[in-house]
Amino acid sequence: MLALAGLLLAAMPAAKVHAQQATPTAEPSASTVANQDLAKSTHNPFEDSIKMPFQSTTGFSIGPHHNAGESLNIEPLIPVRPNSQWDLITQPNLTVTYLPSPHEQYGLQDVQTSFFLTPHNAHEWLWGIGPIFQFPTATATELGTGR
Repeated sequence: MLALAGLLLAAMPAAKVHAQQATPTAEPSASTVANQDLAKSTHNPFEDSIKMPFQSTTGFSIGPHHNAGESLNIEPLIPVRPNSQWDLITQPNLTVTYLPSPHEQYGLQDVQTSFFLTPHNAHEWLWGIGPIFQFPTATATELGTGR
């Protein structure tokens, strides 16, 4: 079987392969610029677009029985432009959690909401300033801070 495979490979015609030289262009193409802008906006938390990141976390060895717990975190990023010079970014933090022990709990944790005021036309430095508010929305006392 191995000899047959070797014969088949030897019988294949050899073809020459030549690399093409890329001709340098004076300006990047529109798709290259669009891809670069998309890459920058993905990592910019203050970009003028709604983002909906999800994060799932699994915890092991929780409680006296060493069970596994699960948590799903949703942090939508919602920009609002109050005027032409400033953006207000709202970011609520919604977390749904399953705690296996000592008393099995499943539900919503306290909601934390961040507000960032940032200049709309920032080019060199991206910055934002604002408060974080916590709301007692936990569906069980074990899932919240109790405040």
